[in-house]
Amino acid sequence: MSTEDKKALVQRTMNLINERNFAGIDQMYASSYIRHDASAPQVRNRDAYKQYTMVLCKIFPDLHFTIEDLFAEGEKVVCRFTTAGTHSSPWRGIPATGKKVTTSGIAISRVVDNEVVEDWFINDIFGMAEQLGATLVHKGI
Repeated sequence: MSTEDKKALVQRTMNLINERNFAGIDQMYASSYIRHDASAPQVRNRDAYKQYTMVLCKIFPDLHFTIEDLFAEGEKVVCRFTTAGTHSSPWRGIPATGKKVTTSGIAISRVVDNEVVEDWFINDIFGMAEQLGATLVHKGI
């Protein structure tokens, strides 16, 4: 699989959420998929990822990912993105506000045999909470 093919695959994975094509997750992610995401530690396999995205799209029904940068080398594809959506249901203890939020993030995807097998994902959830008028408490240092 070429570098350009891997970049195209990652671009299609972002579009799955934009299009609400949750069934496509089964086709583009390995069954053994692992997501490294401190803000979503429950996502440890493909089925959990699918459930997570479905819930996220209920909380932010117009959630949309925009790819800002896309780079690839070897098995890894790096995507810098912006997300935007309207907060329509409770999220992390914050009641629905109806506010439109925009955040930025970076995902590093490992692609093997035309499937995403692993992601490292960082999104600015603290910035999102601030836009919603709340403060998330970090329980670490």
